[in-house]
Amino acid sequence: MTKGVGIQTVTLTCAAALWAGSAVAAGSDGSGFYIGVGGGITHDNIDENRVNQQLLDAGYSSPSTNSSENSVAYKAFVGYSFNRYIAIEGGYFNLGKFKFDSTVSGPGTLHEEIKSSGFNVDAVLSYPFAKGFSLFARAGVQRAKSKASYSATGSVNLLDADDSETKTSWKGGLGVGYEFSQNVGVRGEWERYRIRDGTENDHDFNLDVFGLSVYYKF
Repeated sequence: MTKGVGIQTVTLTCAAALWAGSAVAAGSDGSGFYIGVGGGITHDNIDENRVNQQLLDAGYSSPSTNSSENSVAYKAFVGYSFNRYIAIEGGYFNLGKFKFDSTVSGPGTLHEEIKSSGFNVDAVLSYPFAKGFSLFARAGVQRAKSKASYSATGSVNLLDADDSETKTSWKGGLGVGYEFSQNVGVRGEWERYRIRDGTENDHDFNLDVFGLSVYYKF
């Protein structure tokens, strides 16, 4: 009877070892769900000459415009990796706040602030090139809402103090990632978003985000 118990114990031990080995193999192929957060610096590409031309078209003279170029962005995301090379990812992003100030002869000033946020879905393609390291590229669609608020002084007259636009457009990016383990990783990347300027004039511009993110894989 003791011998039978020994054989049964060995059998169960071997089965457990085989199951553990298969579980490790399944996890080591890079597949699985993950969640993460990130933040970075946003750089705008507002066309100051276009703003000046709009002021000229509105009847103002000698316009001069200066814009703030950087803001702070953040995002939260969830994804699924099919393997070490292909993943799909969706999330929420906030691209920060941008400002420009214009002066016209008269005298007068115009101040505008633009805020943009939305949701995205990306395909992410990765290329592992060293232990823990990988290069990756992303491309996808995003739907962003841009809100513009204005204030003016002197000879500049405002018809509306606030505007907003929502548009579905593209986004993309490149980066490098490092995985500390099968579960925890970090990324450094550049992303570009194509969004509206919030002024209801059907004008798009690019926002570039240079950031870091961390993620946890289940």
